[in-house]
Amino acid sequence: MFERSLELLQQLEPSVRKSIPALHNWEFSRRPRQLDYLLDQARTRVTEAQVRDTEALLEQAITYAECFYLIAWRVKVALTENGNRLGSFDPKGILQVRNWLIEHPERHEGSPPLPSWAFGPDGDIHLSLGAQWKGAAGIPDTSQPTYRDPGLQTNAREFRIKLEALFSRHL
Repeated sequence: MFERSLELLQQLEPSVRKSIPALHNWEFSRRPRQLDYLLDQARTRVTEAQVRDTEALLEQAITYAECFYLIAWRVKVALTENGNRLGSFDPKGILQVRNWLIEHPERHEGSPPLPSWAFGPDGDIHLSLGAQWKGAAGIPDTSQPTYRDPGLQTNAREFRIKLEALFSRHL
């Protein structure tokens, strides 16, 4: 998915490349390939788990998804920090999932928070924050989960499209 991003990165104007410290080390020769690997592994684990109904495979899919979001956020920060000349880069899907589920789940609206991963009928991994509580016992009612994001694959596509647009402006 990120092959074109790597190609565009290599074609950036030299003055722009110099303005991005993270481009001068090993990091950006590796990150897009890591993102591709994590997406592929998450997709594979979800598919295998649906066939075999295996919780261990679902846990692996979640782990790959979380790693994808963390690395994608690292890419975003590295490309936009220290006054570089690229401009803004706002992958909203990556930001929301990273904030709501990985970095700050305790800040969810309502009490107590109930963020979780859900596996949608589309075969994708979604952030689910909409479960309600049953009675005073604090038992989550997950009979009708509410997805607050379009899913890992959609968020990854949004990230790639915005990344490619960011690079394309500086060729």
